[in-house]
Amino acid sequence: MGPMAKTFQFVRAPFVLISLLIGLILLLLVLSIISFGEWVEIALKWAGYRGRPYWIPGVLGFVAYLGLGFIGPAYGGNALLGWPGLIAGPMIAVAIISWLGQW
Repeated sequence: MGPMAKTFQFVRAPFVLISLLIGLILLLLVLSIISFGEWVEIALKWAGYRGRPYWIPGVLGFVAYLGLGFIGPAYGGNALLGWPGLIAGPMIAVAIISWLGQW
């Protein structure tokens, strides 16, 4: 491997790390939505929902995650701590969701 190839490895490293971080964020988003969908499905079955149409738990889980797992914590964190709370609020919410969902 020549000196030029080693240079390109150092140039590529930040892009690889950024792409891994973006992939991790997307993975956590999907897992959080799935957890909320499962909780909504359990609540709907408890309320007498029999599974038709089949897409309702998924849509309600997505809406619940947006409100309770993203927008609510971001707004609350921003109101309490400013911009650091805006960033930390959803991250703490994902940590709580992962703990409750037993990932």
